Parts: sequence; structure tokens; C-alpha cells
Amino acid sequence: MKNCCVILVLLALVFSCFAGSEEIVLSRSAKQTGVQIVSDNLKVRGNAHLVLEAHVQSLRTSEVKTSYGTFTNLEIPGWQHTYNVGEPKLPVLTQIVEVPQGGEITVKVQYSSSKEDAGNRFGVHAPIYPTQPSQRKDEKDVPFAYNMEVYQGSYRNEDLVSVEEIGTMRGMRLVLVHFRPVQYNPAANLLTVHNDIRVEMTVEKADVERTMENKKKYASPYFGWIYPNMLLPKSLYFESVRADKKYLIIADPMFRSNPNLKQFVDWKKSMGFVVVLSFTDEIGGNAIANIQKYVKEQYQASLPPTFVLLVGDLEQIPATLKQAPSRGSKHYTDLYYFTVDGDDYLPDILYGRFSAANDADLNAQIEKTLSYEKREFSDPGFLTRYTLVAGWDGNWAVKRGYPQIRFAMREHFRKPAYEEAIDDDSDPAQSVFLTKRSGHTPDKIFAHVNRGVCFFNYTAHGDESSFADPSFTMSDIDRMQNKGMYPLVVGNCCLTGSFERATCFGEKWLRAPQKGAIGYIGGSNYTYWDEDLWFGVGYCTLTSAIDGGAAPEKAETIGGMYDAAFKRLHKGSNAGIMMAGNLAVTKSPNSKLKQYYWEVYHFFGDPSLEPIWANQDQTPPPDPPVYIEKVFEKNLSSPLPIPDNNASGVQDTLKVQDSFLIAKLDVYLDINHTYVGDVTVILTHVASGKKHVVREKVGGGADNVVGWQGANTTFKKLDSKGDWTLLVKDTASSDTGALNGWKIKVYYEKQEK
Repeated sequence: MKNCCVILVLLALVFSCFAGSEEIVLSRSAKQTGVQIVSDNLKVRGNAHLVLEAHVQSLRTSEVKTSYGTFTNLEIPGWQHTYNVGEPKLPVLTQIVEVPQGGEITVKVQYSSSKEDAGNRFGVHAPIYPTQPSQRKDEKDVPFAYNMEVYQGSYRNEDLVSVEEIGTMRGMRLVLVHFRPVQYNPAANLLTVHNDIRVEMTVEKADVERTMENKKKYASPYFGWIYPNMLLPKSLYFESVRADKKYLIIADPMFRSNPNLKQFVDWKKSMGFVVVLSFTDEIGGNAIANIQKYVKEQYQASLPPTFVLLVGDLEQIPATLKQAPSRGSKHYTDLYYFTVDGDDYLPDILYGRFSAANDADLNAQIEKTLSYEKREFSDPGFLTRYTLVAGWDGNWAVKRGYPQIRFAMREHFRKPAYEEAIDDDSDPAQSVFLTKRSGHTPDKIFAHVNRGVCFFNYTAHGDESSFADPSFTMSDIDRMQNKGMYPLVVGNCCLTGSFERATCFGEKWLRAPQKGAIGYIGGSNYTYWDEDLWFGVGYCTLTSAIDGGAAPEKAETIGGMYDAAFKRLHKGSNAGIMMAGNLAVTKSPNSKLKQYYWEVYHFFGDPSLEPIWANQDQTPPPDPPVYIEKVFEKNLSSPLPIPDNNASGVQDTLKVQDSFLIAKLDVYLDINHTYVGDVTVILTHVASGKKHVVREKVGGGADNVVGWQGANTTFKKLDSKGDWTLLVKDTASSDTGALNGWKIKVYYEKQEK
């Protein structure tokens, strides 16, 4: 019988109505929630197997109110869920495991404890929330999927444990093992919960010896980012990695006489690389099949390449045209030049592209790369600076953008190695932009990037020629002046890496001479809100707290771009950062998007380039300073009228008698006005002449401004004593108002009193 799946298109509000969570403790043991190897028998001839065990400490539930009724969200913090759209979303523990080369892999459950009980005994007081489809970033409405037929049924006949082969990466055979500890009877609201699930995973005709020979040949420290994402059996440990490293460069013949390309090759050789430079007319031409064959031959040679650089645009070095899993959009990908070990989508080589249609394009990229690697920095201080932007979307900026950026702030960009993370529109040193509206502070974002930063991450909407909102365009790149201070730029957004265009946004960052970036990571097709978050922070459970804008807990994330870039637990490269993000998505429940993400995310630039970060101290950040507050108020005997459509406005003065060294300052306004979008308010510290724009023509047709406007650091380290003036002006006609009163709140540290 054909399933009937009702899809309701609802407002974004539907998905924000979460009640408080409830924790249901399943175990009091000291074991942590997760999957571990408890027995390694891979070297046993004729019965090579691993014994894995999954343990769950607790379940977490919360109510979700929708226009289709109330549901219960059921999750295991930090872990995955089933992905049958419209059907109950049940917890799953999924882990990547390396297994030896050989034949078929089978799993057999040896033991599990189980308990069946009414749903409310497990915190399930309403039907379990249905799985929703991943939201593509260009889609405007949120479709609510609810398969009513399934909810009228009993237990589904699903395996407690299953195994899914992903493929082989750099000699490592990788599988996903899925544990499903919760079974659900929706009609009767019954749950069967399994715990301490022990399973035997057998590899037929396991060849550990061949596996270790492969590791001896292919193991590379530049693939170290993979290990935090997987379980590695002790019998497959391989501590010694070869020190020699090969760099294969495949270029269009037009660059044969380019002196900068020769200089690039010589420089890489001086860094210890074995460099092979080949032109497409030497390998049978630039047909995709010829390049694939050549790369595979090089990979199978005694010294396989760790890195491959393609030199040329799409016309010179073609790419594979693929189709997206939905809505028919197509994209070009370089991926399949490098999936040489097995028939899968996992790359075995770190790769990138100097996308160049002429010598000028190529020269700009080489010159910046060499300048960066030689540490020819105009201001080394740029290595302590960064720009993080959660771009605007009325529904998803808070739910997915804020958590990603806040995670980076908390876990990686912190003092003393990096400059303080500042999310304050009034602070000229603002480095973090959690947008509050469309068109929020694009000029400040540009100014901060242009000052020189080591890393620039934007997540939201994009297109072939820009970060969409706040806007950062190719024209902005043209007017940059960041010579000698080149960042790695990551665009977690749609289409910015669509290199079938003459020049796409990602290419522009690299092609801009003596400005722009030394690396760009971005998508050649549409990307998705959930998956882009996982790309950045690693896989995590999408909780109600995350939907509210909170960063995921570090203990509940696995892998991801940020950790690969900034933990520095292994040899890093810009291409490796991209691959770590894609591997995090591979652990997600949506099988349709795993391969897709490997296809669409591209790295433009030198794949071997090791990013240079500040010498980050991994100790916890210091406690924030404790501020003392003092309020100074101006009482007006009568309201001061604000002249209509008059740039001179009305000005009032507040005399402060107390002397404090200001750390930050807030302003309280009491203004009557019939159209606050006409009003601009400026506070001035008279002695220094320093000004702060408290608000500038925001709020549209709303009435009145009453309340504190938000602390700022404009007057930091100034003396509070003296005259302060407040200018209120209305620069549009028709609507009028008056200033009723105002006050300032000074924050200062006790030791600075």
C-alpha cells in the first residue's frame, strides 16, 4: 500500500515553539553515552571480528508545539536520529569505524538490555516529533512533514544494529555502524528502549596484512583530521607515517612559460616536497578521463601524491557535471579526479585549484601564496584577528547561524592568542556579526576584513557573485587594501564556488592581485542550514537550545571544520579543513546529502598551504572582568521638542561629577515620536570630542524610543567626569516628537576606579 505523506507548509514560527526539556536517566553506570570497541579480534583467521558496544546514559525530551498539534522531541544528546521524512524521529548512535580490507561485513547482536513501557514513563507525553527534511538555504518556506499512516501503526520492523560501507580513504576502509536503541509504537504510545547493545561485526576474508601495507604506503600526517571522527581498532594502528610528501601539479599548457609557476614549483621543492609538474598535453589532453587516469597512475606509484593542484579554469581543466538530489540543479565538481581508491565518493588526495583563465589570474594567486608562506606580512598582528558573520535570514540566522559563530567564539577565537570577540555594533573593533536584520552593518564587516584578518567565515545566503546579506560583493574585493594580510575565507552558503562562471565569488578572492585571500572554501551549488552547521562545528544534535541561538556543547560535537583548523592536533592544510567539514556531514542522518556535500564544496587555492594562526593557548579562557555600574540621569523640567526635518536637532547636556575610567557605557532614552525611523541620536564626550551614534534612523514607523540602547565601548578608557551632550535630530518631514529625558550608565572595573 502506498504511504500517504501529508506535507503542510507552515510559518517558521512552528519550529520555534519548544517547551523545557526533560532528562530521562537510563543508567547510573560510569560509562559515557557512545559507541566503543570492547574487543578486537581482526587478526583471528577465519573469524575476524570486532565487538562494539553502545551505551546510553539518558534520553532528553522536550515538547514541540505546531499548528498540527503537540509532539515530543526525543534525542540522545550529541548523537543522530533516523531520517525517514514525516515519520517519528528516533535516536540513533552512528559511528565511523575502520575495518580491514576484505569481503562482506555482517553484524550480529550478542546482547542488549531492553525495557518496554508507556511513552510517558520515558518523557514522551505526545507523539514523537516527525523527521523534517533538511532545509535548503534558498528555500523560503519550511515544509512540515507528517506521515499520518505511520503514526496510526505499530512497531516498525527495523534492525537494532546495521552497518553501511562508506568507502576507502587513503588506504583506510571506513564503515558507518548505526545503533537504534529506541523502538516506537505510535498508535499505543509504547517505547522499547535498548541499552548496552553489544554487537559482533565480522569481516569476511579480512586481510589485515594488506591493510597495513596500504597504510605504510598511504598514511599521511595531513590526513590526521580524520581520527577524531572515527573508531580505530588497535590491530589497525599505524604510528609511523612516511616523511616524504609528493605534490602533483596538473596545468594547462598556456602556463608552460609562466615564470611564477616555475618559482612556485621551486619554492615547494625547497619546503621538502617532491613536485611533479605535468601539462595536460603531456598526459593525452584535458579530457576528464585522461586526467583521471593520470592521477590514478600517480596514486598507484611507489610515492603517491598527498596533494594535487589543478591549474586552469573550467575550460582548461574540466570538471564533472553532477545533479543535486532535489529540484534538478546541477553543479561542477573536481571530486572525482581524486576518488581513486575504490568506487566511492571519499577523496584519497588533498586537492585544490588555482582557477586561472590567463597569466594574470595565476600570477596573483602564486604571488599571494608565496608571500604568505614566506611570512612576508605587512602587519603580523592580522594573525590575531578574524571576522565571523552569521548572515541574515528571518528564521534561520538565529537557529543555525548564531550557534555556529558562537561555537567558534567560545572554543577557538579567544584571548590571549586572539583579539577579544566583540559582538557590539557600536564598537569599532567589532569582529563578530550576529545579524539582527537585513542589511546589517555591511560597511563594518568590510572594514574589519579589510584591516587584515587571518580567517573570515560567513554563514547564510550567497550567490555566484557575493555573500548576500549583509552584502559582500566582488566589487568589495576589488577595493580591499589588505596586502600582506591574506585570510582563509569560508562561505557556508549557496553558489559562491560555482566556477562555471567566468569569475565566481570564490575565484575572485584568489584572483585579486595583492588583496583578497589565499584560500576560499565554498559550494558550487545550494547548501543546507543543518548540514552547514555540522560542516562548521561537527555533527551535533539539533536541540531546542541550538534553535534558540546557543552554541552546541563541545562534548556533544564530533569533528568539523573549526576543530580541524584550530585544534592543531595534526598537520594542517586548507584542503584538509574542507574535508573535515565534509566528513562531519557524512555522519549526519540524511544519506542523500553526504555525497552531495563532498561534490559541491570546493577549495580554491594551494591545497598544501598550512594556515598560520595565532599561537593559540588551549587553556580555558580567563574569567571576564567584574564591572561596577553607576547611572547618571538628566531630569528635564519639560520635554524638549525635536525640530521636524532639521539636521541641527535638539541638544542637551549632562554634567557628570564623578570620575571613573570607563570600560563600557550604555544610554537610556525616553523619546516620544510618531515615526522613530526618522530619528538619529548621537552621544558626545565633550572633553575628548569622541562621538557614538546611539541609533540612526532605525525602527521604521514604530512609535517612541524608551529603554537602554545597549552597552558600547566607544568611550573605553576615557574619564566619565565632565560634560556629555546628547543630540537628537529628525531628518525627515511630517512626524514629530520630543526628548523627555535620558541617562547614561558607566561600567568600570574596581581596580580602575
